[in-house]
Amino acid sequence: MTKARRAACALLVAAALLPSASASAGPWAPEQGHGYAKVWVKYLLGFGFSDSDGSFSNYQSYHELFVASYGELGLGRRVSLWWQTDLVRAFFLRDPNTGRQSHAGIGDPALGLAYQLVQRASFALGVRGAVRVPFARDEPVQTVFERRRGGDGEFDAVGELRIGEGAVGMPFSLEVGYSFGAWYLAGSAGYEVRLAGYDDRILWSVEGGRDFGNFRGRVRLSGAHSIRRGSAERVNTPSGQGNGVSYAGAAVEAERHVGGDTYVGASIEGGIGGLRSQSGGPVVSVYVATTF
Repeated sequence: MTKARRAACALLVAAALLPSASASAGPWAPEQGHGYAKVWVKYLLGFGFSDSDGSFSNYQSYHELFVASYGELGLGRRVSLWWQTDLVRAFFLRDPNTGRQSHAGIGDPALGLAYQLVQRASFALGVRGAVRVPFARDEPVQTVFERRRGGDGEFDAVGELRIGEGAVGMPFSLEVGYSFGAWYLAGSAGYEVRLAGYDDRILWSVEGGRDFGNFRGRVRLSGAHSIRRGSAERVNTPSGQGNGVSYAGAAVEAERHVGGDTYVGASIEGGIGGLRSQSGGPVVSVYVATTF
């Protein structure tokens, strides 16, 4: 693998993810027996959420803390195996009557294959697909109450907290990338088939980054947009887990090469519109990644 391609792969695998997005190393395939891996910690400070109809609600205090992993391994010529999962998920939601409650569990793992269709100098084109299995419990674990603005009266219930998807997802995408000098650009367009009567989703991403020697940076825009076609009811939850979830968001990231094939970094993310059944608020991540 050329130096430019290795730099692009390292930048891409370092991606910190929006709440419901899948990791991606772009169209560049690692050589057989080689690959890259990443572990990161992600914290969300919730500022309120948009329900399945796009109506915004101010809820009681809400936070998320995830530990997640991603990896890709070259199996042969231009073919690689990849996986992504949340190792631990913790959700913290305040109940106005009983105080803060916490809920923890594992995530829904995805396992898939990627194939690099074209490699022409610095240009690459590839496809990837996966199956995501719903391991996490999907029934509601707590009622979400709107924040009272003053005065007496009951707290209004505006949704239910869910900590698992509850349906098999099968995302697949076409990916394109171009590296030139210390820069790279990449993008993807995809579609996710979801079972159990869930709405399918259109997926997309655009990103770019630059290598500054021992420092690297990147900017990413991405989104997932539900298509109203399933028979399952759309959910109202701040976690982004369940049917009818849509979002578009942006992430800015910086990382440092700390020796050998190891990198550490941090990112900040936020929504840029189109939220449905998703919490608002900034997401901060720190990570360690490696190529091998």
